[in-house]
Amino acid sequence: MYAGYMNKTTSPYTDEARKSGQWTYVATMPLCDLNPAHGPAGYDARMKSGPWAFMCHHCWAEHAMSVRLGVGSGQALVLREEVK
Repeated sequence: MYAGYMNKTTSPYTDEARKSGQWTYVATMPLCDLNPAHGPAGYDARMKSGPWAFMCHHCWAEHAMSVRLGVGSGQALVLREEVK
């Protein structure tokens, strides 16, 4: 997970961070919608062109409406098994 892009004052695995929309659980990591060859997505975010997409880190940095995570911007994807 790309915790470096989350609010630095909040642990990425707290309910507070999840409720603020910074991350969400997924059962399996989807492939990047913009370029499946890049591999698994790390984000579900709104694109500059309007629609939402699952994006790998590279595509997120280039195509996301905002590099901020949260409600209305996007969420980092976390495998449920990663959270202890």
